[in-house]
Amino acid sequence: MVQVLQGAGYRVRAVTNGERALAAVKHSPPELILLDIRLPDIDGFEVCSILKTDPMNHQIPIIFISALDDTNAKVNAFRAGGIDYVTKPMHPEEVLARVATHLALRQLNIQLQQANKHLAIRLNELETTSTVTSSIFQVAANQVADGMALRTGL
Repeated sequence: MVQVLQGAGYRVRAVTNGERALAAVKHSPPELILLDIRLPDIDGFEVCSILKTDPMNHQIPIIFISALDDTNAKVNAFRAGGIDYVTKPMHPEEVLARVATHLALRQLNIQLQQANKHLAIRLNELETTSTVTSSIFQVAANQVADGMALRTGL
């Protein structure tokens, strides 16, 4: 699968166990993780759970890969924080399609978060402008009222 992904233009960093996966993500967070459930030290469910509790890594999409095709394994993968599940034997076209889809969704999510931050800043600016404008109108209204009171002798 490494060769298939590299052939499609993806940069791939393969590791052989859960501890190395956690260390690799800590050192340089990837854009997406393909994670086997059966690892020699920590199982993939636990690796995923650990990554999802870390605020620096919780947004990384994790696609589980496993020979386990039972519903319980799939449900546990999603409960651990996985976003997709591919069963072995893997079909290269399917994995490439899923990787491309989840990377595109991640980019859209990042763009949405940036747009929301921009909108929040703009809303704050508009609220500040509105408050200043209201204060100016209140001062002007008070001056008009004071001027009318002087003219009418009230």
